[in-house]
Amino acid sequence: MSAEYHEAALPLLQLLIKSSQYNVAAVWLQHGECLAAMDQMEEAAEAYSKVVQLAPQHADARLTLSSILQSLGHLDEALLVLNQESDSEPLDSVLLYQRCKILMDQGQVDNFINVAKLLFRRHFVHIRNRDEAEAMIGNKKLSNKYEAIRELRRSKNESVEDNGPAFTGPDIPIEEQWELFTTMCHHLHDKKRFEELERMTFSALGSKEFMRDSKRAREVEFMCLMACIYNNSSFFAYNIMRELVMKNPENTRCWNLLNLIISKADDFRHNRFLLRLAPKHPDLVALGILNGHNCLVAGTYKYSLAEYTQAFKQDPSNPLIPLMLGLTFTHMACQKFSGKKHSLVVQACAFLNTYVDMRGECQESMYNLGRAFHQLNLLPQAIHYYKQALDCPVVGQLPEGPRLDLTREIAFNLALIYKNSGSLNLARMYMYKYIKI
Repeated sequence: MSAEYHEAALPLLQLLIKSSQYNVAAVWLQHGECLAAMDQMEEAAEAYSKVVQLAPQHADARLTLSSILQSLGHLDEALLVLNQESDSEPLDSVLLYQRCKILMDQGQVDNFINVAKLLFRRHFVHIRNRDEAEAMIGNKKLSNKYEAIRELRRSKNESVEDNGPAFTGPDIPIEEQWELFTTMCHHLHDKKRFEELERMTFSALGSKEFMRDSKRAREVEFMCLMACIYNNSSFFAYNIMRELVMKNPENTRCWNLLNLIISKADDFRHNRFLLRLAPKHPDLVALGILNGHNCLVAGTYKYSLAEYTQAFKQDPSNPLIPLMLGLTFTHMACQKFSGKKHSLVVQACAFLNTYVDMRGECQESMYNLGRAFHQLNLLPQAIHYYKQALDCPVVGQLPEGPRLDLTREIAFNLALIYKNSGSLNLARMYMYKYIKI
């Protein structure tokens, strides 16, 4: 219908909708279009409501009615129009998407997450059990993860396809879906719903639409890794991180993430992996340091010394390495049956002083020095460095990061020393002055 004929057509359409023969959805739709074109929004909303009543499956009418209601400020009614019963009718993807947008605009985050989950069931894989999650992570090729799930289900004689609602309507552009997915993940993270975040990112790994683009597929894999770390799922996090380290051995951030995962892990699978990797990358300082850490934890101090020494030769400007060398000599000196304890203590002090020279006199370095002397039971030296650490200024808090303050730890260690020596008043003073719960 041409724009200039809207006003002329309106009386004719009003006559038609009053008749019993032409009181149908198509005529009401034309009536609503005319009213909207003439900026009679209240009447247009009533007309489109009649269309939705007569033809509930008409998605375009629902969308238009929702837009009109939003423009009139009736947001709750606009949401209600987009509501669909998944048990009785196929779900229209566009209606779900528009409903997500309105919920976000209204700040209804929980409802937004629920509707977004329903929308993504159209192409996400539902992870049924731990075996499927392991199969998903174990398949190294990103584009084949969906097939890995299907093959596992066939081997168990299970239904290959997921049971879920039917969907209809045109596909939503992948860029808009991706933006919706990342927004949902951010909200799950902000609300600390890490288990749901992990499940959604795992399900996204099985999405054919997201996995078609290699860059987006890598992004989903990394989001899955971060979700596992936040949810303390170290088993899956390690499996993902291991592949990333092998693909990017020169990337320092990969090694930092691997170290974080290892520190939370309940098993020791990483030991053999790192040992196998060492001959392939003998020049990697991070790999040598991690192998040194493993040897130190296992109590094989001579092997840890060899790893740290090699790393120190390759990177003599890294203050962490002389610190670890000093601590290794400290542990060796504290062994019951170790010989030449004096020599071991001297070497420990030499490396610890090198660490302080490189790191500078700050709260961290003074605390580490005091803690080493505390372990060696050289209490006057330990007290001296602990007090120096208390006098050092606290490092400023990083944006959105933890407060890097060791004051309570230092005061507690000083209180222990004074308590064990019988100076209860001094111990109490440090506890009351620096430790507040």
